[in-house]
Amino acid sequence: MDITFSCTKCGQHIAIDEAGAGMSVQCPKCDASLTVPQLVAQQSHGDSSCERAFPLHWIIVGASALLLLAIIVATLTQWRLASGSQSGRNAGENTKAKSSASLDDKYWGEGVEDYRSCKVIAVIPGGFLTEGAIVASMALRFTNPQVGYIGTDYRVVAIVKHPRERTLTEGENVKATWRREGIVEGKDINGVFRRLPRWVYVSDK
Repeated sequence: MDITFSCTKCGQHIAIDEAGAGMSVQCPKCDASLTVPQLVAQQSHGDSSCERAFPLHWIIVGASALLLLAIIVATLTQWRLASGSQSGRNAGENTKAKSSASLDDKYWGEGVEDYRSCKVIAVIPGGFLTEGAIVASMALRFTNPQVGYIGTDYRVVAIVKHPRERTLTEGENVKATWRREGIVEGKDINGVFRRLPRWVYVSDK
């Protein structure tokens, strides 16, 4: 392998076999006395330049950082998808549970009889085209097929044919057996139009 270097006086490029490393030679152009540099030093200098041009350890660090970031992003994405799916399942289950536990639907069927507590809200006076009725808040059981009784909900209904229909007052509680029959429509004593499920008084027991 040749050792290449330049004359320090005139800049002439010189190539000498590596065996001449350390020897004194004359520049073929200006006859200046020169010492042939060591090949090892030249190679070392070349390696240093290469290392500066291609910092391998920084490339490794950068690649590792990118890989770690990709793993974190993928993990977060998977977690969000799983959370969203679970939330959707929970919402669906809650909706299903509410649906199955909603207001004892059987008590809204025509002809159903049951003993219930009601609280008087207002009165719909009887007239030529209007049936007199008590506007009341009826207690309805909240149940679920799996766990049974959950709580009580209240819905506004119209109570008809109660023996004390004309004397019941707002806020009074009434307990009786009622039968579900049709709909009542009309304005109450406050002028509010009502269209409510009709419950007929059966007995006080």
